[in-house]
Amino acid sequence: LADRSPDASGPFPATTLVLLTAALAGVYLAGTVLERRRWARGDDVGRGPAVAWLALVLLLWGLLVGHHGDFAWVAFPLFFVVLHVVGPALVVAMAVVVVAGMAAGAGGVRVPAVIGPLVGAAVAVVLSGAYRALHAESERQRAVAEQLRAAQAELARTEHRAGVSAERERLAREIHDTLTQGLASIVL
Repeated sequence: LADRSPDASGPFPATTLVLLTAALAGVYLAGTVLERRRWARGDDVGRGPAVAWLALVLLLWGLLVGHHGDFAWVAFPLFFVVLHVVGPALVVAMAVVVVAGMAAGAGGVRVPAVIGPLVGAAVAVVLSGAYRALHAESERQRAVAEQLRAAQAELARTEHRAGVSAERERLAREIHDTLTQGLASIVL
């Protein structure tokens, strides 16, 4: 980000790049903190605010990529965010932006500059799918565990009722036997 020659400085001076980078970091952090707090309280985060936040993050990122191709590498963690908020279609568009940003740099289009972002996008999609499957399995296991706890509680209540009933029967037999024995003794 140091001062470069006028022909390689891109559309923004270094100060603007620092401010854009700080804005990207600030917007990203603010959005994740707010979403986490809402989620922890059990509030519905809402798709609209999440998409607006993501659009602002991607706009800032796009401005940075437009200035310097090295900012394209920030796309890899953003792939996961995009997959979480929007879906895989936008990841493909981001991969195209990354390749274009790297191609615009010195040296033009290079094979690693094309393969790297595409592999990164593919890895992000696969890992996101694996995470979603793991999350679904976790939710299924949570539901099964809750059903098991409910069944155990019902079994405990049933066993308690059966124990109370058995104790009543035992006491009834004992009282009956004691009275019968006492009456038989009186009669004799």
